[in-house]
Amino acid sequence: MNHILPLLVYVGLFTCCLSQQLILTSQTDIQEVTSASSRHDLNDLTSQTDIPEVTSSRHDLTDLTSQTDIQEVTSSRHDLNDLTSQTDIQEVTSSRHDLSDITNINVQFLVFIGEQYNDCNATVSTPYIKAGQSWNDAPTINISNCDSGKFMFQIQQDNKTKELTVTVNYYTKAYSIGPPPSCDFKWKGDYQVPTAKNMELSPLPGCYYHFTDKEDYHSDFMFQMLTWQWF
Repeated sequence: MNHILPLLVYVGLFTCCLSQQLILTSQTDIQEVTSASSRHDLNDLTSQTDIPEVTSSRHDLTDLTSQTDIQEVTSSRHDLNDLTSQTDIQEVTSSRHDLSDITNINVQFLVFIGEQYNDCNATVSTPYIKAGQSWNDAPTINISNCDSGKFMFQIQQDNKTKELTVTVNYYTKAYSIGPPPSCDFKWKGDYQVPTAKNMELSPLPGCYYHFTDKEDYHSDFMFQMLTWQWF
Protein backbone atom coordinates (compact mmCIF):
# COMPACT_ATOMS: atom_id res chain seq x y z
CA MET A 1 0.00 0.00 0.00
CA ASN A 2 2.83 2.31 0.81
CA HIS A 3 4.32 1.62 -2.68
CA ILE A 4 1.08 2.24 -4.62
CA LEU A 5 0.39 5.73 -3.25
CA PRO A 6 3.58 7.34 -4.71
CA LEU A 7 2.84 5.70 -8.07
CA LEU A 8 -0.63 7.20 -8.20
CA VAL A 9 0.77 10.61 -7.37
CA TYR A 10 3.32 10.31 -10.19
CA VAL A 11 0.68 9.24 -12.71
CA GLY A 12 -1.53 12.16 -11.75
CA LEU A 13 1.27 14.66 -12.14
CA PHE A 14 2.20 13.21 -15.55
CA THR A 15 -1.43 13.39 -16.73
CA CYS A 16 -1.73 17.01 -15.60
CA CYS A 17 1.46 18.04 -17.44
CA LEU A 18 0.34 16.27 -20.58
CA SER A 19 -3.03 18.08 -20.57
CA GLN A 20 -1.34 21.47 -20.18
CA GLN A 21 1.00 20.63 -23.04
CA LEU A 22 -1.92 19.75 -25.30
CA ILE A 23 -3.76 22.96 -24.38
CA LEU A 24 -0.64 25.04 -25.08
CA THR A 25 -0.18 23.31 -28.45
CA SER A 26 -3.79 23.97 -29.43
CA GLN A 27 -3.51 27.64 -28.53
CA THR A 28 -0.32 27.95 -30.56
CA ASP A 29 -2.01 26.35 -33.57
CA ILE A 30 -4.97 28.65 -33.24
CA GLN A 31 -2.66 31.69 -33.09
CA GLU A 32 -0.80 30.51 -36.18
CA VAL A 33 -4.03 29.92 -38.06
CA THR A 34 -5.33 33.34 -36.97
CA SER A 35 -2.03 34.97 -37.97
CA ALA A 36 -2.15 33.25 -41.34
CA SER A 37 -5.69 34.37 -41.83
CA SER A 38 -4.73 37.92 -40.89
CA ARG A 39 -1.90 37.83 -43.38
CA HIS A 40 -4.23 36.54 -46.05
CA ASP A 41 -6.72 39.29 -45.28
CA LEU A 42 -3.90 41.81 -45.35
CA ASN A 43 -2.75 40.55 -48.74
CA ASP A 44 -6.30 40.76 -50.06
CA LEU A 45 -6.67 44.28 -48.72
CA THR A 46 -3.34 45.33 -50.22
CA SER A 47 -4.27 43.86 -53.59
CA GLN A 48 -7.65 45.57 -53.57
CA THR A 49 -5.98 48.84 -52.61
CA ASP A 50 -3.39 48.50 -55.39
CA ILE A 51 -6.04 47.85 -58.04
CA PRO A 52 -8.02 51.09 -57.46
CA GLU A 53 -4.76 53.05 -57.21
CA VAL A 54 -3.52 51.66 -60.53
CA THR A 55 -6.93 52.14 -62.11
CA SER A 56 -7.18 55.66 -60.74
CA SER A 57 -3.67 56.45 -61.96
CA ARG A 58 -4.47 55.17 -65.42
CA HIS A 59 -7.72 57.09 -65.42
CA ASP A 60 -5.97 60.28 -64.33
CA LEU A 61 -3.31 59.75 -66.98
CA THR A 62 -5.98 59.25 -69.65
CA ASP A 63 -7.85 62.35 -68.48
CA LEU A 64 -4.65 64.36 -68.48
CA THR A 65 -3.79 63.17 -71.98
CA SER A 66 -7.30 63.98 -73.21
CA GLN A 67 -7.24 67.41 -71.63
CA THR A 68 -3.80 68.05 -73.10
CA ASP A 69 -5.00 67.00 -76.55
CA ILE A 70 -8.06 69.23 -76.25
CA GLN A 71 -5.92 72.16 -75.16
CA GLU A 72 -3.49 71.56 -78.02
CA VAL A 73 -6.32 71.36 -80.57
CA THR A 74 -8.01 74.43 -79.09
CA SER A 75 -4.71 76.29 -79.05
CA SER A 76 -4.01 75.26 -82.65
CA ARG A 77 -7.44 76.45 -83.78
CA HIS A 78 -7.01 79.68 -81.87
CA ASP A 79 -3.58 80.21 -83.41
CA LEU A 80 -5.02 79.45 -86.86
CA ASN A 81 -7.82 81.97 -86.35
CA ASP A 82 -5.32 84.56 -85.16
CA LEU A 83 -3.10 83.83 -88.15
CA THR A 84 -6.05 84.12 -90.53
CA SER A 85 -7.13 87.40 -88.94
CA GLN A 86 -3.59 88.78 -89.08
CA THR A 87 -3.26 87.70 -92.70
CA ASP A 88 -6.54 89.43 -93.60
CA ILE A 89 -5.43 92.61 -91.83
CA GLN A 90 -2.06 92.52 -93.58
CA GLU A 91 -3.72 92.03 -96.97
CA VAL A 92 -6.10 94.96 -96.43
CA THR A 93 -3.27 97.12 -95.09
CA SER A 94 -1.05 96.10 -97.99
CA SER A 95 -3.79 96.95 -100.51
CA ARG A 96 -4.21 100.40 -99.04
CA HIS A 97 -0.47 100.88 -98.85
CA ASP A 98 -0.10 100.03 -102.54
CA LEU A 99 -2.05 103.18 -103.51
CA SER A 100 -0.67 106.68 -103.15
CA ASP A 101 -2.64 109.90 -103.56
CA ILE A 102 -1.34 112.25 -106.25
CA THR A 103 -2.06 115.88 -105.33
CA ASN A 104 0.66 117.84 -107.16
CA ILE A 105 -1.44 118.38 -110.30
CA ASN A 106 -4.08 120.83 -111.51
CA VAL A 107 -6.51 119.63 -114.18
CA GLN A 108 -8.94 121.42 -116.47
CA PHE A 109 -11.94 119.22 -117.39
CA LEU A 110 -14.52 119.21 -120.13
CA VAL A 111 -17.91 118.44 -118.58
CA PHE A 112 -20.93 117.43 -120.64
CA ILE A 113 -24.44 117.09 -119.27
CA GLY A 114 -27.61 115.91 -120.97
CA GLU A 115 -30.80 116.15 -118.90
CA GLN A 116 -34.08 114.80 -120.13
CA TYR A 117 -36.02 116.47 -117.32
CA ASN A 118 -35.55 120.02 -118.63
CA ASP A 119 -34.36 119.03 -122.10
CA CYS A 120 -30.98 120.65 -121.55
CA ASN A 121 -27.65 119.68 -123.13
CA ALA A 122 -24.43 121.58 -122.55
CA THR A 123 -20.64 121.28 -122.44
CA VAL A 124 -18.32 123.54 -120.44
CA SER A 125 -14.67 123.60 -119.50
CA THR A 126 -13.81 123.98 -115.84
CA PRO A 127 -11.09 126.17 -114.40
CA TYR A 128 -7.93 124.41 -113.25
CA ILE A 129 -8.85 122.30 -110.24
CA LYS A 130 -6.36 120.81 -107.79
CA ALA A 131 -6.49 117.07 -107.22
CA GLY A 132 -7.65 115.80 -103.82
CA GLN A 133 -9.49 118.90 -102.66
CA SER A 134 -11.99 118.63 -99.81
CA TRP A 135 -15.67 119.52 -100.04
CA ASN A 136 -15.07 122.97 -98.56
CA ASP A 137 -12.24 123.77 -100.99
CA ALA A 138 -13.83 122.27 -104.12
CA PRO A 139 -15.14 124.81 -106.67
CA THR A 140 -18.75 125.00 -107.86
CA ILE A 141 -19.10 124.77 -111.62
CA ASN A 142 -22.01 126.04 -113.73
CA ILE A 143 -22.94 123.96 -116.76
CA SER A 144 -24.68 126.64 -118.83
CA ASN A 145 -28.26 126.94 -117.57
CA CYS A 146 -28.65 123.19 -117.12
CA ASP A 147 -27.00 122.46 -113.82
CA SER A 148 -24.43 123.45 -111.21
CA GLY A 149 -22.67 121.78 -108.33
CA LYS A 150 -19.43 121.02 -106.51
CA PHE A 151 -16.74 119.32 -108.59
CA MET A 152 -13.94 117.18 -107.12
CA PHE A 153 -11.52 114.58 -108.39
CA GLN A 154 -8.85 112.31 -106.98
CA ILE A 155 -5.82 110.65 -108.56
CA GLN A 156 -4.25 107.54 -107.06
CA GLN A 157 -1.15 105.68 -108.18
CA ASP A 158 -0.49 101.97 -107.77
CA ASN A 159 2.97 101.74 -106.20
CA LYS A 160 3.69 98.44 -107.98
CA THR A 161 2.41 99.06 -111.50
CA LYS A 162 2.65 102.89 -111.37
CA GLU A 163 -0.80 102.95 -112.99
CA LEU A 164 -2.90 106.05 -112.32
CA THR A 165 -6.63 105.98 -111.53
CA VAL A 166 -8.71 109.17 -111.75
CA THR A 167 -12.02 109.35 -109.83
CA VAL A 168 -14.46 112.19 -110.53
CA ASN A 169 -17.34 113.32 -108.27
CA TYR A 170 -19.88 115.91 -109.38
CA TYR A 171 -22.62 117.05 -106.96
CA THR A 172 -25.39 117.85 -109.42
CA LYS A 173 -28.57 119.65 -108.40
CA ALA A 174 -30.53 117.36 -110.67
CA TYR A 175 -29.91 114.39 -108.41
CA SER A 176 -30.22 115.48 -104.79
CA ILE A 177 -31.11 112.03 -103.36
CA GLY A 178 -28.40 109.37 -103.14
CA PRO A 179 -24.70 109.50 -104.00
CA PRO A 180 -23.45 112.05 -106.55
CA PRO A 181 -22.57 111.07 -110.12
CA SER A 182 -19.16 109.45 -109.92
CA CYS A 183 -16.95 107.48 -112.30
CA ASP A 184 -13.28 106.56 -112.64
CA PHE A 185 -10.84 105.71 -115.41
CA LYS A 186 -7.24 104.63 -115.91
CA TRP A 187 -4.79 107.29 -117.01
CA LYS A 188 -1.28 106.90 -118.42
CA GLY A 189 -0.37 110.51 -117.77
CA ASP A 190 -0.92 111.59 -121.37
CA TYR A 191 -3.57 111.94 -124.07
CA GLN A 192 -5.13 108.85 -125.59
CA VAL A 193 -4.17 107.93 -129.16
CA PRO A 194 -6.96 106.66 -131.47
CA THR A 195 -5.96 103.84 -133.81
CA ALA A 196 -7.25 102.62 -137.16
CA LYS A 197 -9.24 99.95 -135.36
CA ASN A 198 -10.67 102.40 -132.86
CA MET A 199 -10.96 105.81 -134.48
CA GLU A 200 -13.92 106.68 -132.27
CA LEU A 201 -11.66 106.77 -129.22
CA SER A 202 -11.43 110.29 -127.83
CA PRO A 203 -7.90 111.64 -127.37
CA LEU A 204 -9.11 113.01 -124.04
CA PRO A 205 -9.03 110.51 -121.16
CA GLY A 206 -12.26 110.44 -119.19
CA CYS A 207 -15.39 108.52 -118.11
CA TYR A 208 -19.17 108.49 -118.51
CA TYR A 209 -22.04 108.32 -116.00
CA HIS A 210 -25.77 107.69 -116.51
CA PHE A 211 -28.67 107.55 -114.07
CA THR A 212 -32.47 107.47 -114.06
CA ASP A 213 -34.49 109.28 -111.41
CA LYS A 214 -37.73 108.17 -109.72
CA GLU A 215 -39.83 109.76 -112.44
CA ASP A 216 -37.92 107.84 -115.09
CA TYR A 217 -36.06 110.88 -116.40
CA HIS A 218 -32.58 110.17 -117.74
CA SER A 219 -29.42 112.19 -117.17
CA ASP A 220 -26.03 111.68 -118.77
CA PHE A 221 -22.66 113.07 -117.70
CA MET A 222 -19.25 112.94 -119.35
CA PHE A 223 -16.00 114.09 -117.71
CA GLN A 224 -12.79 114.41 -119.74
CA MET A 225 -9.33 115.74 -118.91
CA LEU A 226 -8.72 118.69 -121.24
CA THR A 227 -5.30 119.81 -120.01
CA TRP A 228 -3.18 119.59 -116.83
CA GLN A 229 -0.30 121.19 -115.01
CA TRP A 230 2.15 119.36 -112.73
CA PHE A 231 3.79 121.27 -109.89
